[in-house]
Amino acid sequence: MQQSTTINVDLDLRRRWVLRRLSKGLSCFTDKELVDLLASAGLRRSELFTSFKGNALHRQLMGQMLTHFSVDEEKASEHHWPNLVYAERVCARCPNMGRCRRWFEWGGNNNAPNIFCPNAGLFHQMRLALQRQMIEARTQTYARIIELALQRPGVSRRPGMQ
Repeated sequence: MQQSTTINVDLDLRRRWVLRRLSKGLSCFTDKELVDLLASAGLRRSELFTSFKGNALHRQLMGQMLTHFSVDEEKASEHHWPNLVYAERVCARCPNMGRCRRWFEWGGNNNAPNIFCPNAGLFHQMRLALQRQMIEARTQTYARIIELALQRPGVSRRPGMQ
């Protein structure tokens, strides 16, 4: 029990140290530096946009905004990391942060961010790009399944199929 408590305290201290370093902004780190830094605290890039003790308010709000715009943080972190870093920099300096926070406190159930959020257009584009990537991946998977099925003995192509 003592060792488990020590490990948890060490990880908590490490996490707080990492979050203090990240207060400079994500753009201050290379991808490798950031991944290594986060891994040392048991975090992934996508977790930077979630609410947890010690995380910067602007990143927590950005995570809520990503959710509002139906952007999957995990997939966006994987496929659109430079866009997230840019959006984080904009969000950290946003003059509407108070308005954003209040909007979420009031329920966040309308399209007001399209008016006051400087990242709204980027979040829309990211959602559309992720949807396109998902459709393309499914199309490729289905094409491969059909190709494999047609290679089976006894399966013939219909006339006109090539």
